[in-house]
Amino acid sequence: MSPAEEQLIEDLKIIQGMRQKMMQGSERVYDGTEDLVLKHGRWWKPQPRPQDVDKGPNRECFRNAATLAMDYPDRFWYVEGYAVGPIPILHAWVSTRDGQLVDPTWEPVGTARCAFSNRWSLHRRTVGTWRSPLPRSRS
Repeated sequence: MSPAEEQLIEDLKIIQGMRQKMMQGSERVYDGTEDLVLKHGRWWKPQPRPQDVDKGPNRECFRNAATLAMDYPDRFWYVEGYAVGPIPILHAWVSTRDGQLVDPTWEPVGTARCAFSNRWSLHRRTVGTWRSPLPRSRS
């Protein structure tokens, strides 16, 4: 495991611990996205953006990734997770169908990423109707 990956895990565990204290008595399965990612996440290896994928505007990762996934649904899955920054940064990118990370926002792309391994196929007609396969409560 790289030092960046170790740092991301350590930071997410700190945030997870704070959320657990805040959410005591809650009937949730996961105490925030950090908990979900720590339990079920996978590592994504940063790599250069393909030449045929344009860089989107800075600070619009969710829109950039969603647009790319919706414009090319047979090529990309939408993925959200955490990336290494000064603090863990909630970030979005896309995955090719064979599992390669493509980041349409950040440059350079060389930071550790960890995300819940569920990938979403977005279609313009169904955005907002996606249903989580995860239970909402512990009961």
